[in-house]
Amino acid sequence: MRYTILLVLTTLFFGCDSKQESKDYGELPKATVNITDTLEVDYQGNLKIADFHRKVELFIAVDYARNKEVILIFDRNGDIKSTFDNRIAGENSVSGKINAVGFNEAENGYIIISEGGVYYFDSTWTKNHHIPNPERGIYTRYNPNNKLLELKNNETDYIITQLLTAPTGHNIEMKEHYNLVKLLTIINIQDSSYKLDIGFHQTSNYRTESKLYTPYLSYFDYLKNDNQLITAYRNDEKLYYYSLDNDSELQFEKSYSFDFDHYSIKSNFNYGDDFDNTKTLFDSQIESLNCFQDRIFINYTKEIDNTEFENDPNLYRDRLYLQEYITENYQHCMHIIEDGRKLYQDIILPDMLVSPAAILEKDEILFHLSKSKYEFDNEVFLIGKIDKL
Repeated sequence: MRYTILLVLTTLFFGCDSKQESKDYGELPKATVNITDTLEVDYQGNLKIADFHRKVELFIAVDYARNKEVILIFDRNGDIKSTFDNRIAGENSVSGKINAVGFNEAENGYIIISEGGVYYFDSTWTKNHHIPNPERGIYTRYNPNNKLLELKNNETDYIITQLLTAPTGHNIEMKEHYNLVKLLTIINIQDSSYKLDIGFHQTSNYRTESKLYTPYLSYFDYLKNDNQLITAYRNDEKLYYYSLDNDSELQFEKSYSFDFDHYSIKSNFNYGDDFDNTKTLFDSQIESLNCFQDRIFINYTKEIDNTEFENDPNLYRDRLYLQEYITENYQHCMHIIEDGRKLYQDIILPDMLVSPAAILEKDEILFHLSKSKYEFDNEVFLIGKIDKL
């Protein structure tokens, strides 16, 4: 069945017109993503891959159809190796909503972070250690990629994730919020402490401009070759690099200004305006951030033409037509950085692909599919290879 699906999808992809815009790219080479294989899991739900164990080639995924209460481990053949269902786990269950999951490679087990804290499991999903969250029940930050990073600094082990948040005294439509908000949680494994760190950098357009953007999401990953943590935000024009200092605080090192080829924002709202989130649906937005060795992958959506809606503003209120129009017209693009420089002209992805589920190798990526456009009996992911043209 895997290869039957691949044949159908290949026909869909190469029958589509990518509609690339004319632009002066200079000497930057072009690249494309060619679909090479499928990964099908015999499971019905809405799986989002959170981590890839490179040494043993296993994936860990959470099921959004079951409120992330079900976690699956499966291999590159799609064979399920183990399942954890928090709803029926009994004494091995975790407390509160699940926020992030990952492999505990050092101990051949798993990690779950929830509102209740950090939970360590062995390979049979038996709970063996818990670091309680002292701020549980106060505020919890949304973690869009269910990601956690394990880092070591001066012989101390840390987990960095998005879990805690704290009120700024201002709502997200006020500029003061972006000056004060903290976005990442640093958990010290040795002393079991939790603390918030880093928000929008002072050079971020969220802080330097009067423009109000769509409600933000933040993304983070670890650039192994540079030993730095990097962050990106939904409508920020830059990528930010940080290092962990001796006091377990993240120190800003540098920024990288994006040079996107297909990114545009036409909505125009300023702080204090009556914000209409519907109009921002047509704007470009950063959707994911992933690293592999010295390479960084940024996925963003291509701006959608809103001329028809601007000519007839009543269409903005036609929810069914609006949803169908957005679903039919959105496209995802990939911006690749290597050694601090843009590597290719941005790649417009084949119609079905959205964000990377896992970076397998420098030029090989496992992709999530657009479930708003296509449905399958089982969970299906596609493997794409980046080819220079």
